[in-house]
Formats: sequence, structure tokens, C-alpha cells
Amino acid sequence: MAIVLSLNVVYQGLDFLRTDPLPYLAGRESRDEFLTRNLGRHYTMMRYVNENLPSEAKVLFLWEPRSYYCQRQVQPDPVLETWKHLLYKYGSVGAIAQHLADEGYTHILLHQKGLEFMIRTKLDPITDEDVHLWENLASDYLTVVHREDEGYVLYALDRGSGR
Repeated sequence: MAIVLSLNVVYQGLDFLRTDPLPYLAGRESRDEFLTRNLGRHYTMMRYVNENLPSEAKVLFLWEPRSYYCQRQVQPDPVLETWKHLLYKYGSVGAIAQHLADEGYTHILLHQKGLEFMIRTKLDPITDEDVHLWENLASDYLTVVHREDEGYVLYALDRGSGR
């Protein structure tokens, strides 16, 4: 038991050093600065969504389970299988786009690094065909609204039936 407690204290100490909360706690750093420093592009994308999308926007997250800082109606991807589920349930890119529109989604937030992680680790095998179908959805039914380097891409769902 002492070993487990000791390892936990070490872990907590290392986490404290990694997050370095003292500048924030001392008032030398704002909340936004602290969150940007610790959450990086995730937080800057959430801030972009909050500041730039209309309050009635509804966003589907793909390969991104975190939604805490987003102040719009969102559906996160908690087990990183939303795309596979949509493909299974609706079968085609057109049917997926129609379903999303029918459900009131206005935007899709792609976590590119999350997709790359799933492909690389093969935890839930994403096939080349799955990626190809995602690319078809993006090119035929989505418009890029904002990018955070290579980490996140925010798309608007086109209301037509493809381009």
C-alpha cells in the first residue's frame, strides 16, 4: 500500500509541475492563458466556436471526446466511433449528410490528430475506404470554416444535396 501511495504522490507532483498552476493562482496569468497553455489547440478551437458560431449552432465532433469548454450544442465522440457508426447505420455519404441535416447539425469539428491516432494504433480499425468516404463527405457536403494548424478543422454542413 505504501508503494502505491508513494507512486501516486510522485504522479501528482509531476502533474503539478507539468501544468504549472502557480502563475494562474498568483494572478500573473489569465484563465485563457492558463487553459491555452495546458490544452493547446483544443482550447483555442473551443474558444473560436464559442466566439464565432451562432448560439443556435449544433456541432458534431469526430474523433474528439472533450467538449467541456464548448458553449454551443455539441455531440462529442466519447469512444471515437461516431464515423464508423454513421457509416454502418446510413451506408452512404449522401445519407449521412441528410441525417446530420435532419438532426439539425450545422457544423462538424474534425480532430485530425484523433483520426490519425485511431488509424495508427488500429484500436478500432479505420479502413482506407472509411477515410475515403470521410473525404467524400468533406468535399461534397462540407465547407471549411476554420483550421487550427493540423489539429482541428471546423466545417459547416452545406444545406444542399452536395455540390
